[in-house]
Amino acid sequence: MTGIIPLGFVPAEIVISPDETTLYVAHESGREVSVVDIASASVVGSIKRAGAGAITLSPDGKRLYTIGQKRCYVVDTRLREVIRILPAANVNRILCSPDGRFICLSFQNALGGLIRLIETENYTVENEFDLGALTNASLA
Repeated sequence: MTGIIPLGFVPAEIVISPDETTLYVAHESGREVSVVDIASASVVGSIKRAGAGAITLSPDGKRLYTIGQKRCYVVDTRLREVIRILPAANVNRILCSPDGRFICLSFQNALGGLIRLIETENYTVENEFDLGALTNASLA
């Protein structure tokens, strides 16, 4: 361990920026994301109303995607603002594709499990995958 960063809340999920300078830390309460500068080991900002239960970052670090309050929030990381909100009831995980062209949502409580693929240019549903007999679909 090289240090401790006091956050003032219980962290849920954490992602690191591609340049390894910034941490995005979802609050367990699911209402915001803290922005942490790694070099100074300090909180340098927050993204309010980001609904952060599950989070993922685009490969270029320009977009942060969060899940919470039955929505998927698209965050501009430079502005630290929510720029789009998508419906996402019962989503338990989110993942961005390696090329950044898609986000994948896995739905809990979907009969048989469901994965939804959303393209990130216009945020439209590209495809859905019913996982049949599998339950509680999860992304890895």
